Amino acid sequence: MAIVAIVDTGINTQHQDLRDNLWINTGEIPGNGIDDDSNGVVDDIHGFDVITGQPISAIGDPDGHGTHVAGIVSQTSNAAEIMGVRLLGDDGSGSFSDAIECFNYALLNGATVINNSWGALGVETSQVSFLQESIDIGMADFGAVFVAAAGNESSNTDKIPHAPSDANGMI
Repeated sequence: MAIVAIVDTGINTQHQDLRDNLWINTGEIPGNGIDDDSNGVVDDIHGFDVITGQPISAIGDPDGHGTHVAGIVSQTSNAAEIMGVRLLGDDGSGSFSDAIECFNYALLNGATVINNSWGALGVETSQVSFLQESIDIGMADFGAVFVAAAGNESSNTDKIPHAPSDANGMI
């Protein structure tokens, strides 16, 4: 099974269509209030909310978009284990530096597919070279595959840059 990190608005870990496909952090003991695996997050059984520093199960998905994306992944690959990694706030904003933290969490916890259904139109990957470096490390050192949406702006991203979808190696 592949662990697929959904880097997005979070995921609803109680959703009936996702429950059986959620990644389980076997290094944690649920509900004991201790960071059993020493990764800096207490009780991160199904993932991590970079914005609040809490486990994804404590926050869920305030927007619903990440749950939507996780549903597509779980329906197209029932062997996928879904890891929720929240990058985007309630208003849909996030930062590229937080994206690096999301990638690090996902990779260090075994994700082999990093899904990114977010982005910024008008931002060249070279402007955020640390993002490209993180993707390069993820591919080379962890064998991960990075996937990104090309945006919802109906723009030609061959002419108008879009990060992270324009990053080298990004599918």
